[in-house]
Amino acid sequence: MTGHSLLPLCGGAGAYPSAPLFHVGENRRVVYFDDYKYYVSSTGLEALLAPDGDIEAPPQDSEFLYDLGPGGQGEAKDLKTERHELLVTARKKMIQCWKELDAVTGGAPMNSALVQFFQKAGYMR
Repeated sequence: MTGHSLLPLCGGAGAYPSAPLFHVGENRRVVYFDDYKYYVSSTGLEALLAPDGDIEAPPQDSEFLYDLGPGGQGEAKDLKTERHELLVTARKKMIQCWKELDAVTGGAPMNSALVQFFQKAGYMR
């Protein structure tokens, strides 16, 4: 990806924004927070957002947790079984980001208006 750093606008050189970065893909959702990446498939997200969903036990085969920071192993090692407390934190961040996105888009099913906008702009297929 090419572009210009927005770090100076986010608090100065070397300062990273404290808010998580949320990415919506066709069949996945990703939240980046601190030095971590939490990835969940659409079916896993549905389980997390279900009214009776259990934040401690969504389908683990549909989610991944990676340490992208210094000393981390990037996407070479999934930490979800080793770092359960961090996994629960990541799930909560994902739910928070998704609900905030729903609030901005008026709760459109799967945020279809936003998806259509990005598809027309060429950023999504």
